[in-house]
Amino acid sequence: MLTISAPDISVNLTVFNAEPFLAESINSVLSQSFQNFELIVVDDGSTDGSLDILDKFAQQDPRIKLFRQANSGVGAARNLALKNSRGRYIAVMDADDISLPGRFALQKDFLDTHAETDAVGSQWLMIKPNGDEVGIDTHATEPAMIQALMYGYYALHHPTTMIRRSSMDAVGGYSDEAGRLCVDYDLFMRMQMQGGKFSNLPFVLFKWRLNPDGITHGKARRQTEFVVKTRTEGFTRLSHTDPDLALQSARNLLMSFPEGTWFDEKLRQTLPGEDRSYLLQALKSTPQPEAYFSALEYRILEWFEGRLPTVDALATELRNSGLPWFAHQLEARYGLASADDSPPADFKPAKARSNQLSVLLPYSTADSDLLERIANIHECIPGAEIVVFPTEAGAVDDNIPAPRGVILISTKAIVRISPWEAALKAASGRYIAYLEPNCRFDAVSVLNALKKLQLGFPLVYVPSDRYYLEALDEHGLPYKDPAPHPKWTQETLLGQNRIILSGFCHQRSLLEKLQLPVSECGSAFSTALAMGLAHRNELVLADGRYRQYIPCLSLKNRVMHRFKQHMLIWYFDSALGTLPDKAVWEKLNASEAEVIAKKLDAIARAGAFYPHWKNRTDFQDFFAKKVPSPIRFTLFRQLIERYGPEINEALAREGRSGEPLLCSAYSVIIRLTHQFRLK
Repeated sequence: MLTISAPDISVNLTVFNAEPFLAESINSVLSQSFQNFELIVVDDGSTDGSLDILDKFAQQDPRIKLFRQANSGVGAARNLALKNSRGRYIAVMDADDISLPGRFALQKDFLDTHAETDAVGSQWLMIKPNGDEVGIDTHATEPAMIQALMYGYYALHHPTTMIRRSSMDAVGGYSDEAGRLCVDYDLFMRMQMQGGKFSNLPFVLFKWRLNPDGITHGKARRQTEFVVKTRTEGFTRLSHTDPDLALQSARNLLMSFPEGTWFDEKLRQTLPGEDRSYLLQALKSTPQPEAYFSALEYRILEWFEGRLPTVDALATELRNSGLPWFAHQLEARYGLASADDSPPADFKPAKARSNQLSVLLPYSTADSDLLERIANIHECIPGAEIVVFPTEAGAVDDNIPAPRGVILISTKAIVRISPWEAALKAASGRYIAYLEPNCRFDAVSVLNALKKLQLGFPLVYVPSDRYYLEALDEHGLPYKDPAPHPKWTQETLLGQNRIILSGFCHQRSLLEKLQLPVSECGSAFSTALAMGLAHRNELVLADGRYRQYIPCLSLKNRVMHRFKQHMLIWYFDSALGTLPDKAVWEKLNASEAEVIAKKLDAIARAGAFYPHWKNRTDFQDFFAKKVPSPIRFTLFRQLIERYGPEINEALAREGRSGEPLLCSAYSVIIRLTHQFRLK
């Protein structure tokens, strides 16, 4: 047994009815490689067997100090633990989570050598109640990024953190306000208000349990309410004490996450009436708002926030900025234009001049892995033609080697023609593949894909294994996401938005029927090309995985890029911009709905789009709500064949009592016909 008189670290563990997981959690603390700590445990009135477990551990190890209180809430429990702690660093623990062995040593060393840092967290794995790994989650590592993100969500994952005791004391510890369910976020916000600096280590040092009885899941609405209150109060205080920093933080957050952070998505689901428009309003109230965003970017941000006064204003700005195709699609989305009035696309790739494979390598000014990607292709596909091209005029191409088999397109060549069109015209191969930044081929997988192409399959896809550049393992290598792989199909890839261009190998001839606005898409053209290929062609999967490295979060202007991506995904998922947004359905009369249904039918028969599981409800609801006798239409019958019970439910919700029976009869006929054909 160890007796520590002056511990460096006080581990604060609060417990309330955690019997199933408590022993594993405490053992993860006792198994740390750094041992100069005390474990301060506060039982907050547990009514299960937690106290018995705690008593046994306390009797076995003198470093464990056990305190009990009547159930008073998490804030009061954490303050009691803090009051009885002697260490200069406080390591936070939850009673159902697991600290990996190197956590304390790495975090203590970081705080020892970074005097300006008040708290440091880490990356972590999510696990199920039974311990199975669900996947990886990450937080930004750079202090400037964390500072901005604090006004979007809690950018430090509390149970992963080690905090300076003096910094906690300076703000009075945790709030013990009754019912406050985000005392961690509140603590970090108050620390930041007093100049606190935060970091996250890139290492995966923690396992966080998805406990259905925990606060995050069991009291999601109330916790979300307190998070919203905390972040808006924090930003308001910052606006008074340091208005310049407040404006810069708002800009950083809005430009980096134009659609909102993951917490904003949770907010829309949990509290639909709340939003983050206070950030945009703060910028618009300044004397020179154009210093932060252009007029077009402001319109787009208003649209993302649901605060755009009229769609016409954004469409006008898009046309004035040389984006008529996107302007038209926006109008079609809101019923202000017809889908078939779209301006002509300008994507006209040349025909093949050889039977080889051409691999397209786009790069930008921020690329750091171009040479590694070239080497990766030489290793995996010897003899492939490689076309290297810049996706922006400012990219530097002076130092890029062009050995045999590499075609280098210079920045001078993309002045009058789009980069992607220049690359596809330069590539001579009958087969096309792509390798975007932060992606790597696997030799076996890409050869399997090529074999399928040579067997006559026109479009082949290799799913990815994801690695996180912001999360490292114990060897300092990017961490592979352990999330179980679903059964990838064309439907699941599209439905989970897991289609990216680097997974494709295809016959060049598929490009000839794609009508895409290459000159307007810019950096989002890879999304347009990937979605176009996946929606208009039957996709065959190859065995294996390629590697996709998820880049670190950074403060970068993504407003235009994300808007274009968002609109492109809608365009393909809505059958080439044919099905308008649900917000305008009520304005459609019967004849207008009939016209849309006929257009959807024609596009479906032409095989120009793929109704996957995530967008199918829009088509089902449209036919059920707006179209008389929908079974007349091919697309509706196709939906019945695949999703019959859901169709019947949608019709029943609309009070169309006779039609579910008709749909059921049609489903039976289709099944019997299919069985007869098999025989």
